[in-house]
Order: sequence, then C-alpha cells, then structure tokens
Amino acid sequence: MNSFSSSIARSIWIVSILLLSQSDLSNGTEVDTFGFGESLTIVSPNYPNNYPNNVNTQWLVSGPADYQIMAVFSTFDLEDFLDILRIGSGLDPDDTASLLATLSGSSLPGIIVSNSKEMWLAFKSDVSNTELGFRMNIEVYTPGNYTDNMTASSSSRDNTFISSSAGKNRILIMNL
Repeated sequence: MNSFSSSIARSIWIVSILLLSQSDLSNGTEVDTFGFGESLTIVSPNYPNNYPNNVNTQWLVSGPADYQIMAVFSTFDLEDFLDILRIGSGLDPDDTASLLATLSGSSLPGIIVSNSKEMWLAFKSDVSNTELGFRMNIEVYTPGNYTDNMTASSSSRDNTFISSSAGKNRILIMNL
C-alpha cells in the first residue's frame, strides 16, 4: 500500500474507476481508492497493539452512487468515556446532524449503516491510558438489501485493504 500526501476534501468526485490507485492532492491527508472484490478494514492506530495517547484521526469513506456504507466491528476496546470513536453519514465530521454513533468503552458495537454513500469516522484519544482499540470491516451495499444478520466479509473476497492512521486524515474511495 503506497501513501501520498493530499488535502482534506469535502466532496469527492470519481471520474474513472480505479483499482487500488491513490490520488495526491496536497497537505497531509491520505487518499486511497479500492475496488470491487476487496474488503476495507479500518483499525485504530498501532493495532493490534494499544493505540497511542493524543491521537486525533479521521477517515472519510465514499462509495459508489446509490449505495450505502456499512461498518461491522470485530474488536472494540477504548478507554471508557475519554477515548472516543464518532461515526456519521456524509463527509463532514463537524456536522453534528450527521452523527450516527459515539462509541467508547469495551462493548462491541452493532452494525452501523450510513444514510448515504459516504461515512466519516473520527477517533480521538486523551493523554492518559490507552487500550487495544478497534478493528472494523467496511462494505457498501444497496439500500433495501441490508438485514440484521448481514456480515461485512465474504469468503469469496480475499483482498483486504487495511487503513490505520496515527495523526493523519484519510480519504477512502470505494469503486465497483
């Protein structure tokens, strides 16, 4: 997986379908594109070891038109009340109306589904204790095809794109 510097984008326009390609925009945000048949795994910085103190990281996930984004957790352990993962629909973590979940502690969250083809994640840790962190699979699905029994990984998919950023912002674009 290669990394390029890029700027934070409030909207992402996909002009062509790319497979594991990356864009270079300009100031510290990393942009990664992945395609159909690949699953996206997002992990906390330093996972599977404890995440560091003072982390402030965001992921912006954009899928194809007419799809929604789904996050399924396999691991979740954050310092209770002090280290927080927030998840929302769209690409603006500052938009409080888009917030879907505020997560902390060690209870494994249920499946979280965006209201659109985009999802943002914002992780912040404080200056004291750290824990294992989190690991989640991200997939797109067509609205109306989601059930509570759905899982985010498929045995036919063996390409996994893992994203872990410590202090960097990351834009993840999924193409079909």
